[in-house]
Amino acid sequence: MNSGKLHLDIVVPSAHVAIEKLHSIASLKVPNDMVVNIYFVIDNPETSDRFVEAHIQDKVVTVIKNDTNLGAHLSRNKGFEAGSGEYVLFLDDDVEVPSDLLAKYLEAIKINPNSPGFVGPVRFPACINSHTQAAVASDILTFWDIAKTTPYLAWGITANLIVKRESVGNIRFSSTFPKKGGGEDIDFCLRIVEKGGSWFTSVPDAEIMHPWWTQGKLQYRRFARWAYGDSPLPTLYPKYKFRNAPNLLESALILSLFALLTFIFFRVSLEWFFTWLIIALFLELFMDGIRMRLAGKKQNLIVSIQATVIRLSNDLGRIAGHLRCLNVLGITERFDYFMTGEHIKYERIVASLKFIVYVTVAIVLFFILN
Repeated sequence: MNSGKLHLDIVVPSAHVAIEKLHSIASLKVPNDMVVNIYFVIDNPETSDRFVEAHIQDKVVTVIKNDTNLGAHLSRNKGFEAGSGEYVLFLDDDVEVPSDLLAKYLEAIKINPNSPGFVGPVRFPACINSHTQAAVASDILTFWDIAKTTPYLAWGITANLIVKRESVGNIRFSSTFPKKGGGEDIDFCLRIVEKGGSWFTSVPDAEIMHPWWTQGKLQYRRFARWAYGDSPLPTLYPKYKFRNAPNLLESALILSLFALLTFIFFRVSLEWFFTWLIIALFLELFMDGIRMRLAGKKQNLIVSIQATVIRLSNDLGRIAGHLRCLNVLGITERFDYFMTGEHIKYERIVASLKFIVYVTVAIVLFFILN
């Protein structure tokens, strides 16, 4: 190793193998007092070795090809273990990185040498349609660029995250979480934080850009998958767990069981329940639209509806995750992603008001239609 220089490994898992983006990362400007080694972990067994080697030829770039698809988180483990740098920068394979990104991080490391890691903001391009507007309005992207406004964080998105190898030790991304992502970055960071007792340092200037998934096309599975992967977190980290009033889907699940039991044992018609489902959905769209407007997010009806559906898909993924583990009591569990407790009161107020409305409508319909 060169004396006096900071050694950094850059680890990029890649299933899509977008060569132009990988070239951009390989071409990052390296400060004079930094030594960089780059590890591209190709997580697509069908990618030709010759194709990769022909497009990436650099003594500082190591290409690792997985024999089977492992997922981004386990691919990051392979890249991490292949290197030996004092710090490791995790990037996604489809991001656009400014040429001075490493200089920004180097400056932060010099100022905060005892920090276990550093979180950079991940920005999205300007909205290109109603679906991307809805993604912003739904708050589902809150933690992607939170490093711009919050100086210290317990975890960061692995699209733009630096960890100190000494702080990581033998901690690795866990295979407990699904291949396609969800929860693994939070778990990885929290174990580092709990081990060392210090939070990550935000670097607001170390900003990168992430493209809209599938060119901004309408799709909700991704948001459901995130919550599905996150579902074990309340059990793994009970101090960040809290209970909340049932949301629309949880209320529907509870009321469906009640409706089924009354039908089986008392032959009570199910008409009230199906009527409730339709009315409750419209009420959810209305109440969530009001919430967004009160939060200063004024959007048209189409965007508002899509934003609510994004949040519902996230709720559905969480429920599916709990049911997968037969964790029935996890239905009303929530995880404090901020780790500060400051947002819990607000979330409980909103959820409780909605739940009161759902139950009131259900009771009225039950007696009117029976």
